[in-house]
Amino acid sequence: MKVLLKKTSPSLIVMSMLIIGNAAFAGNGNLGADDWKTLKTDHFLIHFDARHQKFAQRLAAIAENIYGETTVWLQWVPSNRTEIVIDDSLDASNGAATPLPYNRSVIYMQTPSDVELVSNEPWLEQVFTHEFIHVLNLDQSAGFPGALRKIFGRILFSFPQIFSPKWVIEGLAVYGETDHDKGFGRGQSAMYEAMMRTEVLHGLRSLTELSYHGYIGTDFPRGQVYLYGYYFFEFVEATYGKDKVVEYIRNWNSNFIPWRMDARAQQVFGISGEALWLQFQQYLRSKFEPQISFLKTQQQTSKTITRNSNSNVSNPVWLTNGDFYYYENDGRSPSRIISRGSDSEQVIGDL
Repeated sequence: MKVLLKKTSPSLIVMSMLIIGNAAFAGNGNLGADDWKTLKTDHFLIHFDARHQKFAQRLAAIAENIYGETTVWLQWVPSNRTEIVIDDSLDASNGAATPLPYNRSVIYMQTPSDVELVSNEPWLEQVFTHEFIHVLNLDQSAGFPGALRKIFGRILFSFPQIFSPKWVIEGLAVYGETDHDKGFGRGQSAMYEAMMRTEVLHGLRSLTELSYHGYIGTDFPRGQVYLYGYYFFEFVEATYGKDKVVEYIRNWNSNFIPWRMDARAQQVFGISGEALWLQFQQYLRSKFEPQISFLKTQQQTSKTITRNSNSNVSNPVWLTNGDFYYYENDGRSPSRIISRGSDSEQVIGDL
């Protein structure tokens, strides 16, 4: 892969060495043996294996279209072309982005399976939109951090947006990829609604808890930073107006002290970060509690299947009279289908 840098300073070299471990996510493990080419557009350098030229051309058209929309929305234009790497070495549908040591995005080629799709829009447009929003967000800098970048180059502390909580970074990207009118993006999906209904039902997370949450987290379903982040920006738009979303992001551009979320909220909304989060939680309850109440009225009477802990029980099917069938396998005897009524149980047959 050919990497072009107009300016290389000693500080940039040192920083590049420090972050080289983190840069490994870019999926460069397959670069050595392939015939790599670069497609140059007005705003991007797209690096691809020669076998994937048609994919690169398709991505180039998508990227240039998205560039115009997102740079106007986020009020930020990168100083140089953004590098894009098309990577076929990972058996997953995903992407990655970083502003260090230069703006770069990686798009993994694997098409998502049906179970991976949270919504049904063209996946390449969604994943590139998401990752390029990261680039535009994380590249922003002004004030003292901006002056640092002009003097020392692209050093870590000249990128204040990197020090935003993960729910801000990922939430903005999911919010930006979502278009309710077009039915596009995860934010309008039934899956996200179901996940947030579950959060409301079990108890919403505090600002502190979510701000220390990693990208994946240890809870199921995973990805709460994406989920809460999206709905936070939906709340901001619904409560304060769409312009406040961008103002909330750009307010951080001159911030040099990481994690000052209280000051950020005060400067943009005139209230503390905790007070803003309480408003957000109330927005979620108002939105989802009526849905939860309605769904409870639609549920069938629940039945519990209690079996030996060594049995595998799955695929229950309910009948209109309340009886149901299910599959059971204890690992020792033949698998079987069982019919269960209100006060009886019958083996229908062995498989």
